[in-house]
Amino acid sequence: MKMRYEWVFSLVLFYGCGQSTDSGALPKATTAQISIIEDGRASISFPSGFSPVKTASRNLPSPQGEYKYTMYSAERGPDACSLGYADYPDATWKNGSEIVMDTIRDGRVRQGDTLEKETKWSLQGFPARTHRFASVRDGKTIYERHDMIIVKNRLYDITCIGIGQDGGRDSPEVQTFFNSIKILSK
Repeated sequence: MKMRYEWVFSLVLFYGCGQSTDSGALPKATTAQISIIEDGRASISFPSGFSPVKTASRNLPSPQGEYKYTMYSAERGPDACSLGYADYPDATWKNGSEIVMDTIRDGRVRQGDTLEKETKWSLQGFPARTHRFASVRDGKTIYERHDMIIVKNRLYDITCIGIGQDGGRDSPEVQTFFNSIKILSK
């Protein structure tokens, strides 16, 4: 899992290098983009006014075996939103989904991110968590909301990152993005 989060973390660093708007908040929305992931198992509505959704996949190693991580992302200036997912080998879940989510959270904190808040919840009966992180890179504070949802052996990552005034994590359009995730098949 460390390598996967290093890859996600590199996206945080990449997106954190842009210019912030004067207020530090996300600009006003114009249109929304809906993405259904390639295998049709989930959908999400990306915030309006962002770039067209891009898709990237990568095979990553883990102690339990290799897995494919797929990410859908859109950006606007220094702000970015993404939906990523991976189907992990069965051995990953031997200690339960709570342990997996604890391990991911703890890994982020060990890398230097500050955990501001953690909320446990569920989506359509599946275990989920929201983490709010802050980190400083190149003198800029990067704010992130990171949701995880576990459906069988699949982990969904929903993330929004930004700079300035809480990175826009509490803006209505970002809340709509996070609330729009739907599990379409189990």
